[in-house]
Amino acid sequence: MGVMRQLPIAGSIGLVVTVLAIATAVTDAAAQFDRSYFLKHLREKAAFAPEDLAALEAGQTVVKTIKTGDKQETAVVGVVKTTIDGSVPLDRFRASFSQKRSDEIGPGAKFSSPPINDDLRSLELEEKDIEELERCFVGNCDLNMTEKMIVRINASVDGSAVDRSQKMSEAYRTLLAEIAAAYEARGAASLEPLVNRRKPVPIGEDHRSLLSRSLFLRDAAPKLYSFLQNFPKGDDDVENALYWSTVEFGLKPMIAISHVAADAEKSGGGERFAIATRQIYASRYIDSSLTLSFLFRFADDGKSEAYLVFADRTRSDALGGLLGGVARAVAEQQGKERVKQILERSRDQLKASLAVTPAGPEQPQTEAASGTLTNRAVMIIAALAILAVAIAVWLMKRDRFKR
Repeated sequence: MGVMRQLPIAGSIGLVVTVLAIATAVTDAAAQFDRSYFLKHLREKAAFAPEDLAALEAGQTVVKTIKTGDKQETAVVGVVKTTIDGSVPLDRFRASFSQKRSDEIGPGAKFSSPPINDDLRSLELEEKDIEELERCFVGNCDLNMTEKMIVRINASVDGSAVDRSQKMSEAYRTLLAEIAAAYEARGAASLEPLVNRRKPVPIGEDHRSLLSRSLFLRDAAPKLYSFLQNFPKGDDDVENALYWSTVEFGLKPMIAISHVAADAEKSGGGERFAIATRQIYASRYIDSSLTLSFLFRFADDGKSEAYLVFADRTRSDALGGLLGGVARAVAEQQGKERVKQILERSRDQLKASLAVTPAGPEQPQTEAASGTLTNRAVMIIAALAILAVAIAVWLMKRDRFKR
């Protein structure tokens, strides 16, 4: 099909006149994104005060929560300044978000194109998830489910079968593969509402909203923004792939499917790198999220200075309701701490990699070499950013149970 293009390392429908208009807008937006525009964006869109900008220029990592105007949504952005000599290949930027290990990140892999059931062969449901699935029905299920998923799972339930666990895991893997395949074919329009709660959650609409209000993406990486907006009929030059991952903490693990896209642009001596991670499905805690990672180097500096930026918007209906304020406070604090860790680790790893081997032309990678690092980096970017909200929701549910 040619829609999904694999990442070498890690992680619109319209007439001709519309395409030309988009191309013109992309060129204009990219041209105006210089250092002064970047700092103005931080002031106006991320509420960076003069003291925040002073701390940033002094080398401190600055992380802020952003008011969303929606009780069910949390947003956080972090920036750190660093020095980088020479050009930075896109693969080095992607690799800077990987890490050797994380106790919270479990099994995961990259989907084939098109996605198939065998891509999820290492996913085995835990007994508590199987028990939850066996008592799922529309309006009441602990796992995030569409109506089609609930109907199919109910048809697979056979509590007396000897291979009950295996059959339930197979049925769930099939459903996840179908979600990934439908998204690859039709994009966000394929994402059906979640109906495991009393009020359905319109996932497709939520993703369009998250994208339209994303920080920096439209101005700093307009080609990537347009690609995500029009996927799967976007620019074939944008590298992208689908992944599944598991996050293990507390009592119940989270299984997620993410779409990751990356792009780089060089103009006038400056460089801009962007990675977007769109979480299109999570088994619990999270409804939808969009995570963005940027590296900006501006030609007007006349120096080797650069800025690493990490921004995340996450939606969860558990952030609303009677205890939503408590969950939101925990999520925002956890999010700030995690973003700070991610940025500082990325900065240190990027500088270390360039110090060991000076940056040069990006070298082609073998599929074997690219797969391991890409999977690990993507799972870190996609999972750790949304983990803060997941922890907050879990804590809220735990406290409810105690009472």
